Amino acid sequence: MDKDSQDSFFTEEELLEMDEHEKRKTQKKPKKKRKINIRPYTKPIIIICAVLAIIIYVIFSPDPIASLYRQNFLANVKRLFPVVYQNKTPIDYTSDELEEIPSDLSGAIVEDEKIEKKNIKSTVKSAVTIPFENASKSRFVPYNSGLLCASSKHIYFINSKGEVTLDEETPVTDPLLKAAGSWAVLAQKGGKELCLYENCGLKYSISADEDIISLNISSNGDVVLVTDKKDYKGGILVYNSTGNQIFSWASGQSNVMCAAISASTRRVAAVLANADNTVYSSIRIFDINEGEYGQKPDFSDTLLFDISFSSGSVTAFGDNSMITLSPSGELISDRRFDNVYLSHFAYDMQGNKAVMFDSDNIPVIQTYGRRGNLKSESFADELCDYLCINGKYLLFNSGRDVILKKESSDNLRVYTAPMDIVGLRLLTSNVFAVIHSNCVEIVRM
Repeated sequence: MDKDSQDSFFTEEELLEMDEHEKRKTQKKPKKKRKINIRPYTKPIIIICAVLAIIIYVIFSPDPIASLYRQNFLANVKRLFPVVYQNKTPIDYTSDELEEIPSDLSGAIVEDEKIEKKNIKSTVKSAVTIPFENASKSRFVPYNSGLLCASSKHIYFINSKGEVTLDEETPVTDPLLKAAGSWAVLAQKGGKELCLYENCGLKYSISADEDIISLNISSNGDVVLVTDKKDYKGGILVYNSTGNQIFSWASGQSNVMCAAISASTRRVAAVLANADNTVYSSIRIFDINEGEYGQKPDFSDTLLFDISFSSGSVTAFGDNSMITLSPSGELISDRRFDNVYLSHFAYDMQGNKAVMFDSDNIPVIQTYGRRGNLKSESFADELCDYLCINGKYLLFNSGRDVILKKESSDNLRVYTAPMDIVGLRLLTSNVFAVIHSNCVEIVRM
């Protein structure tokens, strides 16, 4: 049957309907987009995975920015949960694990990228307790690898084994005490009594010409006194190791705050302060034979109150500053801590210095060389009560925990004291004294 015969069986309307049906069959139907159904718990899982990826990156990335975030995060966690970071389990420790510090970091701030890798050790080789009445009101200085102690009318020496090898009466009731090398000086605060010791033996006991405000001593036995000189704003007296007065000077314009004397040059460095119109401090250098010597630098907006003269440099500390001069008074460095809270400073007889300050709630410890160059920077859990330095070693506390470390090292040796601490003294690289209100501990790590 041909097509014309076939069409005769259907009406015109039926044929049109059949043609439309054929057209629809030949047209391609559009594909429907597949709808992805995300279950309710899938989104939180995706977010958690993204956060974990970021945390893993911050923890393990060597990138400096990530390292900074890591340090700040750990420091804040330690403040919120300090107990987690107090490791008091005895762990074996050897000093060979300590790192050597770089010789010079050119004054740049050191990023402690290993802060999260601190090794806290607490093995104690020995801890000897010595009863000491009124220890909180006595004076203590490191001396001959031990501890020299001065209380009212008594002087003691405790060696590094915790043995008391000197116990003598003195005429001093309110003691001032300093030591350098084998020499030590004891004086009456506000009085004239002055005693010099060499290797724990009394060399002389004399009466100074003026009332003593503060004192210092060099490693060859020269003693420099800051005195309350009548009709002046302070005086300076120097006595040699035989008790002879070899230098004197008086200030008529500025208050004499403190003084130190060099063992090598026998020059005297003194801090003067003036607050009449504007607040400023100055440092004067004196030659005991020639009088004032060298330059006379002034420093505005700071009050200097402590000074040391050792290893060919002069260092003065103030409320917001650390000044370093050459032996002739030439300025080497003037470091200011205006934007941070400077809480502690310390120095040793070799010219090493340490400071602790709070920077945006991060306790920072920095060490400096004798010319004021920055050597290391590290972080602490909290601001300490006491800070000591001896060569490359630092000693400080966090509550009753006493922490001994080598600068630029994350290895911490921790000793937990049995009672509240009122003082610390670092005697050698691994021996220190912990002072309590009624006793002294000699601890060997």
